[in-house]
Amino acid sequence: MPRIRSFVALPIPDPVREALAALRAAAPPRSPVRWVAPGSIHLTLKFLGELEPETVEAAKESLSNFSWNLSPFAFTLSGVGAFPGLKRPRVLWVGVTDGADRVVELAEKVESALASFGFPREERAFSPHLTVGRVNGPGPAGWAESFAAAARFAPVEVRASAFSLYESKLLPTGARYAPLLTVGFGA
Repeated sequence: MPRIRSFVALPIPDPVREALAALRAAAPPRSPVRWVAPGSIHLTLKFLGELEPETVEAAKESLSNFSWNLSPFAFTLSGVGAFPGLKRPRVLWVGVTDGADRVVELAEKVESALASFGFPREERAFSPHLTVGRVNGPGPAGWAESFAAAARFAPVEVRASAFSLYESKLLPTGARYAPLLTVGFGA
């Protein structure tokens, strides 16, 4: 049976994803960016990678049976940046400001739930963000700095009331995501 590429993420409402997709217009000509399709924008809490089907079932079980003790919360999307930085970007992102501590708390709980079933913990510190583009090469000098300076949008609040375990299918037209499990927060 084929392996399943999977991750855990917070979904982002369609109107917010469309607003984020509009940031593309701020990119200078010949920017070497492969933009994330608006329907694919999400906030990753943990990337699990290519898993055997039985390991995906274990992930579903661990996420279903964990005592989440969470209530819905809000976080704010604001600011544009790049990993590892604007001088040599590999990933373009929109940051999380207000409510970032709640997103970090949720990511830590996801780590704990999955670690109890043997999933390795992430070594890097979690940095809540939404990937909006991936960089495919150097491009014109200073293009990323120009993009970050021009990419403006009003901060937007997103309400989180559930997260999902997703399957990611890589297709020639781009990645397609399908939820395998959704875990809602208490009231």
